[in-house]
Amino acid sequence: MPESIWEQILANLPIYVGALSAIFGVLVFIHKKLVKPAIKALEHYCRMSNKVDMIASEMVPNGGHSLKDIVHRIEKEVMLSSERYKAIMADSTSAIFETDKSGRCVWVNRTYAKVTQRMPAELMGHGWVNAIAIKDREQLVENWEKAVRQDRELIQTFSFQTPTGELIPATVHSYKMVGRDNDTLGYLGVCHIEEGE
Repeated sequence: MPESIWEQILANLPIYVGALSAIFGVLVFIHKKLVKPAIKALEHYCRMSNKVDMIASEMVPNGGHSLKDIVHRIEKEVMLSSERYKAIMADSTSAIFETDKSGRCVWVNRTYAKVTQRMPAELMGHGWVNAIAIKDREQLVENWEKAVRQDRELIQTFSFQTPTGELIPATVHSYKMVGRDNDTLGYLGVCHIEEGE
């Protein structure tokens, strides 16, 4: 006599429970290993997309208030400040020079060129040494190199010497130029010419 459907189910119940447990285990595994990471990746993508949209909106000019507008204003102010600095220093009565952080000359003002009777290009790099009086040259160069190595300022009296041999007494005071992170950018030197000697 055939068994009823319920008897068959009851007889095979452990098999059905095992199969359902296996299916449930596979679904949990798929959820943990595939679905959950996919959801996290999608959430992360949405957050990053929102940040990119926010940054993009800041980069678009909007009447002077975007990040791009602010950067342009800062660049313009820095350029104007640099031009003002050059204009003021160019006609100073002091002989002024600027060096890089290694102590090599990168700029001189008109007074420096006029006093030394040399073209600015002749004074660049280590060319400035040729404008120092022979009697003071070795000591000044030694003190300058030591100040640069020790990353400090220098004050010293010396004489310039023109190509014709004329001696012009001066006192140099170098100032360390420091960047935002307190790193040395270079040195600004101011040479005060001693009048009447």
